[in-house]
Amino acid sequence: MKKSQLVLLFLCSLVIWTTGNGLLPLLPLYAKSLGANSLMVGAYLAFSYLFLASGVMVSGYVVEHYVASKRLIIRAGIVCLPLTLMMGWVESVELLVPLTSLLWFLGGMAFSALNSLASDLTPSESRGAYFSLLAMASPLGAIVGGLISGPIVDQWNYQALFIVMTGVSLLWPLSIWLLDTTPLTSASVVSNLPVSGTASLGDKHHRLSTNTKLLLFASLLAFIANFIGILGVSLSMDELGFNATEISSTAVIGGLVALPFIYGIGRLSDLLGRKLFWITCCVSGLVALWALPVANNLWHFWCVALLLRIFSTGNRGIGSAWVVDLSNGINSPKLIALFGTTTWVGGILGYLITGYGLLYWGGGITFSLALTFPLLAILFVIPLNAKRK
Repeated sequence: MKKSQLVLLFLCSLVIWTTGNGLLPLLPLYAKSLGANSLMVGAYLAFSYLFLASGVMVSGYVVEHYVASKRLIIRAGIVCLPLTLMMGWVESVELLVPLTSLLWFLGGMAFSALNSLASDLTPSESRGAYFSLLAMASPLGAIVGGLISGPIVDQWNYQALFIVMTGVSLLWPLSIWLLDTTPLTSASVVSNLPVSGTASLGDKHHRLSTNTKLLLFASLLAFIANFIGILGVSLSMDELGFNATEISSTAVIGGLVALPFIYGIGRLSDLLGRKLFWITCCVSGLVALWALPVANNLWHFWCVALLLRIFSTGNRGIGSAWVVDLSNGINSPKLIALFGTTTWVGGILGYLITGYGLLYWGGGITFSLALTFPLLAILFVIPLNAKRK
């Protein structure tokens, strides 16, 4: 991959993560300001994530049958500009829900197409290194988004926030429009094409193994717990009277931790085995959910956010590698995509549980229930092979 290609792909990914991570901690507050209760907030975010997951799934079909990845990313980015701007002028949750859902749907399509485009441009022997670099856009986007979103709302209002985010989003289609999609070498391969010697998920001789199914289910449980924690932090801080800057600062702290963590934890799992470090990340989530109900100072919530970021980053990074270790000959890109859906399904279920639980059970019971998810996840992975093949 050429350096210019890497820079433009990273910039596009950074913009998507910056707007998403910049808005996510404050969307529950914005919805509450429009009259939503905790259950409505949870349902609102769950519905948005349903559309996000749908966008990810639809993207592959659209790219294969209708439009190239580059054009899809550009068109999605252009449509997202007025949607982002309009979100600042809604006067009810009923209008906020469809706008957010459509924005998340287009973002899911673009992000999936971006990964496909990056894979097409990357030589197979360097794909791991380049994708690790591109993965840094997620925590860096959390830092940038968190630094700008809260202060803007506190200094001005939500309308100003969506104006700024619309301006930032201009770089999304622009960066890909400038991208030269010519591969650097002939060694690059198209990620959607089956690799010789592998099989698709539908091959009757290469079904998902029991171990793979256990890991997928464990990942789903872990992400349910993670998203309960994410929404729980925002709503708990709002109830305690923290302002938007303080609430968005939790994303900054989590992102700062994840920057070195993405490389470190993955490398250690290569050397010492996946299981130990995947379970370590789950324990981090357990501690975060245990501490959340008693948190009342800003630094308490920073610690919770830090532990949740370790939890989610470790599950996503180590889990992606581990599921390939257990692949049983199945086409790795398709299997990784299947593993990736556990994130968004976990978000849907986690948000619904949090919204309902905080309204009808209270924080104590809700977060105590959340503790069972990472505990069960650990139990499901204990029988699995720990070593990299």
